[in-house]
Amino acid sequence: IPNRKNGVYPVEVSPVFPDFEHWKYPFSQVVFDTKPTPIGFEQKDLDNLDKKMDNAMIRGMVDDEGSQFVVYFLPTNETMGKLESDNKEDIDALEYKLAREYNWTVNKDESSKGYDEQFFIVWRDGNVYYNELGTRVKLAKRRYKGKKRNKIKLVVKPRELFDHEIAQLEVRMKALEKAEVDEFEETEEVAPADKKGEEEEEEGSEADFGSPKLSPDVEEEKQPLLRTKKRSQHL
Repeated sequence: IPNRKNGVYPVEVSPVFPDFEHWKYPFSQVVFDTKPTPIGFEQKDLDNLDKKMDNAMIRGMVDDEGSQFVVYFLPTNETMGKLESDNKEDIDALEYKLAREYNWTVNKDESSKGYDEQFFIVWRDGNVYYNELGTRVKLAKRRYKGKKRNKIKLVVKPRELFDHEIAQLEVRMKALEKAEVDEFEETEEVAPADKKGEEEEEEGSEADFGSPKLSPDVEEEKQPLLRTKKRSQHL
């Protein structure tokens, strides 16, 4: 609660719920050193640039020297037309052009020792939800070493999830549901003690008010269609 003495006060209070709809998907925050403006694109390919950046994709790659790096791809005009159409089920393939290359560093992820849980908040349909932020990736511009930048394309073909991918999503959801059950059971165990304290107080016994109370070239992929946002939000 803000300090009202400074003239700051809440204008709205909303409960925060787990994002049950999207919790099964792992999320990462990608931080660019500067705005990922494309290089070497024709003017026709820069139309609706903000929308294209909202539908960009990044892919990890390895060069001829064995160095790992990240490539930032922007959708073509034809791909944007498909993404904005009402018949997304008829999409057979989507093309993206290489726009930038980056060196990358990754903060500790969930499997790392000393990992601190991080969350982000989204507002959807008038409600507030929180979700888990798995990793945080920092990207720094990398000088392009090839000669045919505009000839390199990423072709993405949407497909159904494989069984092992569905199983991974189910594991994440079960972990969230278990956490909810554990919290509920903990609340149930505390409740009788609070009730007993109230009864003793009514009977005139001494109440311990000092004790604390507990409260509850062509790179082709076949994969699910995933897109990255150029803007990121974190806590």
